[in-house]
Amino acid sequence: MKPWIAAALGAFVSTGALADYLDKPPLFHCDAAASRLQVWFEPQDAPAGVTGTELRVPPSGATGRLTSAGSAYRAPGKTRVQRCGHLRLRVRAAFLNVNPEGELGVFEFPAIELFDGPRRLLARTGLAICDLPPSRWEGVGPCPADYAVAVDATAATRDAPARVRLVRAHNAEDGLTVAREVEER
Repeated sequence: MKPWIAAALGAFVSTGALADYLDKPPLFHCDAAASRLQVWFEPQDAPAGVTGTELRVPPSGATGRLTSAGSAYRAPGKTRVQRCGHLRLRVRAAFLNVNPEGELGVFEFPAIELFDGPRRLLARTGLAICDLPPSRWEGVGPCPADYAVAVDATAATRDAPARVRLVRAHNAEDGLTVAREVEER
């Protein structure tokens, strides 16, 4: 396990559910002919019979300002664009605290945006299980509304509108269970 992952785990009350997402990168599958893009972490969210490819996430950037321990404060890093038929997926690193030594500062995760041509299908969404209470997870937006653990999107055609299916997961307020919900758009 990577050292920053072990440190991040100590900041959470939850059981092993969050650890499952911290220790592995998201996978994606592109069917360019159908303009269908799928991103997931768990095998249960993977398309049947499909093997995914690791979704590469550029690291966060650094500001010129240093913490008292000499580490650089974080800044948004580069954005990577993944094309899939008519779909365009923008990926970049997201974080909860610009100070890597502060509360939840070691935790970094992918954030995505999804477009069908010029039309935005999905606003900035963190690819992670978020933790309740949500105040700690406002880095991307409210938990669980702006977080997902799986995305399945198809571009619009002459016969059908664009479709986006999100699987959201968050640690329940009891800190012991993971709540999952599916949203279709």
